[in-house]
Amino acid sequence: MIQSYTKHLICSLIALVFLGRLDAQQTFFQGFERSAGDTWAFTATPAAYNVPAAEDFWTDTTTTNSINPASGNRFWYMLDLENPSGGGAFFHTLDFQTVDVAAFSTNSLTFKYYTIGYEAADSIGYILETDNGTTWDITKYVDLNRNTTAWTVVEIAVPAGAQFVRLRLMAKQNGGSDFAGFDDVQLTSSNGDVTPPVVLNAQALNDQTVRLVFSESLDATAENMANYTGVAT
Repeated sequence: MIQSYTKHLICSLIALVFLGRLDAQQTFFQGFERSAGDTWAFTATPAAYNVPAAEDFWTDTTTTNSINPASGNRFWYMLDLENPSGGGAFFHTLDFQTVDVAAFSTNSLTFKYYTIGYEAADSIGYILETDNGTTWDITKYVDLNRNTTAWTVVEIAVPAGAQFVRLRLMAKQNGGSDFAGFDDVQLTSSNGDVTPPVVLNAQALNDQTVRLVFSESLDATAENMANYTGVAT
């Protein structure tokens, strides 16, 4: 949709992001930053351990020789999980708190993971449950790529009508040359469209007029310049 706006340009137009009204939503996030922004609580089983001398890691940490955080300064790091330092030959898990989503029609559940050199006997993945229980059905386990060599986003389809969301991230691995990480775990629940439109193209027609092309149709609030950032007035 093309719309014109008369507004004097004082500086170059670098980027425009529409900040129009968003419908009701709730967001839970865990970036392992140990900060107030980490609103989605989780429980690690076994408890986190960090044993550099043995190169055994199941913990949140900063940049390593093999993996950097997907964002921020920290991520959940895994190396040689089958060990005597607190690990063993079993799945290590991160269980995220149960979230009530009954009041919302749409749920977006994502996380990022990174693997290097996982072998056939190793595994990394997740289980999604949509009840308020405490058990996990292993038949729902989703096995992920064992060698992404980069941060990879997983988008989990939450069934329509789900009353609750429970997420378990899982990994089992043996060996000192196989690395993995989790980061940026997020659940956004909403009613309606909560994704702001994006400016696809901006053209200064003259010193009074800018022509914008958005990724979707806009309503009358698009004419309010207060709904934009990146423009000097």
